Amino acid sequence: MSVLQAYAKLNEGKSQMATTTKQTVTDFYGRIIGTLETVHDNNPRYDGDITARDFYGRILGYYRKQRNITTDFYGRIIGSGDLTSGLIWQEHNKQQQKK
Repeated sequence: MSVLQAYAKLNEGKSQMATTTKQTVTDFYGRIIGTLETVHDNNPRYDGDITARDFYGRILGYYRKQRNITTDFYGRIIGSGDLTSGLIWQEHNKQQQKK
């Protein structure tokens, strides 16, 4: 049995890579203000985690499904549950006030 065959047999039925889905967040006028990236993985530790990004792709915060908390970019707890879209709107409102 070759090394490749042994590896294939060992990992039979398991996905090797996590996949992510992107959901865009838009304002009333249809302008993109940010994105939410959800991880889909066989590892329950990461499955369902969400990363919030602003219009420029900067990370604003994270939702950790296993702990059911949302944290900001610096790791500070924002609240319980998925509040990632609120992080995007908060950043959008900050940018609008600067104009």
